[in-house]
Amino acid sequence: MALRKNADKFETRLREHPLSVATPSTKAAIQRRRTAAAVERVEKHAPVTVIQKQALIGLEEGFYLHLAQVDDAALSAASMENICIECCAVAESQLQAVRKTEVEYYRDLPRTHEQYRKLLAFEAALESEVVAWKIIRTLATLRNDENRNRSEAAAVGDIQADSEFAFVNQWTAQQETLQEMQALISVLEQSYAAIHPPDLSEAAELVDTPIRPRVLLDHELRRLDIISNENSDRKFSDEDVFKFIFQSLRAGDEDFAYEIARKGGLVLFVNNFKMRQFTKTKEQIGGGAKPPKSRLLWKQIALTASNDVSIGRWQRAVRGILCGNYDAVLPVAESWEDEAWIYFKCFLDAAFEKAIAQWRNNLGGEALSPDAWKNSFNLGDLFDRISNSANERVRHSAQSIFPLSIRAAFINDLDDAVVEIERFILKTSMLYPIDLGIEELQEQNLEVGSGVRFSLHVLLLMRRAGNPVEPILFGRACYLYVKTTTSRNAELWACYLSKIPDDQRHDAILHFFTSHLSEPKDKFDFLRAIAVYDPENTIAVSKEFVQNSILADPPAFTESDLEIFGGLFQAIASLEYGIAEWLLAVTNYVIRRYFLPDDMEIDSANEFFLAVKPFIEPFLEEGRISADGIFAKSEFICWSRYLAVCEKFSEWRICMDLIKSGTAEDSGATSRFKYQQEAILAGYEILSTTDWMGAGAPVIDSFDADRDQQVACLRGKTLGQVFCSLIEILQYANDSVDEKMEIEQLNTSLELSDHIMKNFEEMIGEFSYVEEGIVKVQDAANRISASPRHARFMTKRLKDKIHTFETAARHRFQVSSDKSIFSI
Repeated sequence: MALRKNADKFETRLREHPLSVATPSTKAAIQRRRTAAAVERVEKHAPVTVIQKQALIGLEEGFYLHLAQVDDAALSAASMENICIECCAVAESQLQAVRKTEVEYYRDLPRTHEQYRKLLAFEAALESEVVAWKIIRTLATLRNDENRNRSEAAAVGDIQADSEFAFVNQWTAQQETLQEMQALISVLEQSYAAIHPPDLSEAAELVDTPIRPRVLLDHELRRLDIISNENSDRKFSDEDVFKFIFQSLRAGDEDFAYEIARKGGLVLFVNNFKMRQFTKTKEQIGGGAKPPKSRLLWKQIALTASNDVSIGRWQRAVRGILCGNYDAVLPVAESWEDEAWIYFKCFLDAAFEKAIAQWRNNLGGEALSPDAWKNSFNLGDLFDRISNSANERVRHSAQSIFPLSIRAAFINDLDDAVVEIERFILKTSMLYPIDLGIEELQEQNLEVGSGVRFSLHVLLLMRRAGNPVEPILFGRACYLYVKTTTSRNAELWACYLSKIPDDQRHDAILHFFTSHLSEPKDKFDFLRAIAVYDPENTIAVSKEFVQNSILADPPAFTESDLEIFGGLFQAIASLEYGIAEWLLAVTNYVIRRYFLPDDMEIDSANEFFLAVKPFIEPFLEEGRISADGIFAKSEFICWSRYLAVCEKFSEWRICMDLIKSGTAEDSGATSRFKYQQEAILAGYEILSTTDWMGAGAPVIDSFDADRDQQVACLRGKTLGQVFCSLIEILQYANDSVDEKMEIEQLNTSLELSDHIMKNFEEMIGEFSYVEEGIVKVQDAANRISASPRHARFMTKRLKDKIHTFETAARHRFQVSSDKSIFSI
């Protein structure tokens, strides 16, 4: 913005200085500053990638709301017409938004700049899509018009009219094809008016400034400013003027073309310009037939001139389009739309003249010489001529899906439309290999995205109209479109994928879920959305993901996989009876796999547990787990409590290490006591739980076939660890613990040991799991019993407990007798 302001100030000072003269070098400097300011503004506020993304999302969301999301039931012709109108409005609104942004930010940027070139290419693709929708809308409206004259056409000689103008109107009203052709010409002219070439604005110099040319239908769509009064002395050649005249005719504005010719000094041309119009009164026919003869003579002269290769091509084009000689006009065509307009205009011109000739002959009047329409052609050849154009640029653009679909719509050949769409979809699919990255995918989408979007929605319309569409083609089109969308709307993805035929849908959903979506949120948002349309395949795809990513090698799955697995509970747990239990069983299985190795991976297990816990707990709290899942629920709760007590033990150990190292804060002792009490209470609760983790659960799936054996092993490992950790806390001695406290801690340790040994087979099963704790209890008993400081606290009851403990330990665990306190 700063550069732009400086350029403006510099230019203003230059103009206001009385002695200043704008030299070429000065003008160049001003232009360089303006360009630099324009580049800065574009890069800051409207880079082309942002414009493209916003427009594509708007298009995708619009078509989703107006066509894809509505009921699939067959519609009436009126409803189909309304949908066509809405689709056209969606496409046109986004194109207008892009053009508005262009005018606001790009007007001072050279059109050769890379950003501008990309924007113009994007606009051109959108424009082709808009034109196609406009034509389909127009045809749908015409063909659904209840007031349209569908009676058998009367013979030309039977038409009662008092002028050529009246005759042409009556005759055209009976010709449905001509009506549709006129409507298509109007669409092509309106579209051209919106995207007129930039030098069309130069034509404004030939009319009274500051009047803008009417052909520029909307001032917001102008590409450049109208050249100001200071350049009004610029001279134009006749060929320049004829170019402006042709562009105005191409935009459908004959009045403005006439004004250009008048201001451009083409006196003879201007005087004869309106002689080509049809007679409008009876007197013109009965008064010696001079006006018709003058018109026919003018057209004959125009025909001769248009074939004169010695005059400029724009003059030939103007005279050719006014007399129906398309050979003279084709050299100035730059797109398939241009050639279609030329052929349509010339076809109509020849058709009108032939009909008038026949009608006037019946009246005894004059008619144009047959040579005037020697270049006429059959309507069926029109699009073939465009496809085989001598202009390579036109020929290339004519191969896109838009003109091919328009051709099928115009001749009302749905089979041909399907064939062209199928060819396009198959060809386009080859541009999107499976391993194509997101950025490459989006870049490729800018090239063919409009065609994919248009093709799919045409197929949707055809299906809605009750016309058969090959299922494989339709499925491929749906998947290709969803894969290339810019929108991140999971409901949009799901809606389109749900329309894929049943036998293809599972593979499409699975491939889209596993290969195209990378972000965890996108994945479970998509599953939640597709579940509304297809719960069966949603469950199947979810299970395949779990089997391949979670169950294959649990310790190796990624953080992303964890998020996705957690999200599955929200997405699918309510879809089918037993699916929540299945997910819960998977969760328990994964946790078990972390603890089964000798070196238990508590940290990894806790990371997994914390990732899925927020999604699982609501199901447990709301009672949404069935009776069949009671074992899975019980086990999950056990893991929750076990990991919590492990966390408490860890916090206590960290606090004690800080105290020992002298780095603890003043509140360290308070924190130590807090953590110690919390860990002891949690540990007691676990050791007192009946049937810890449960046994005898039904097998929910084949992956869980060894559950009971795994639970039996892990029951002993986990309870043994809790026991050993409790003993560690209770037997932790330091200067702050007095003799009485040590006796109490020993007493509690002996009671815990007694509980373990009485229920050893059910709870532990293997001595190694509790050996560390048992040895610590025995060592504490030996130390306290032999200490004179503790003698006064050694009651008979405590001695009996120690004796009972040692006897049971020696008997059950075969503890060496040299550790016995009674062997001293």
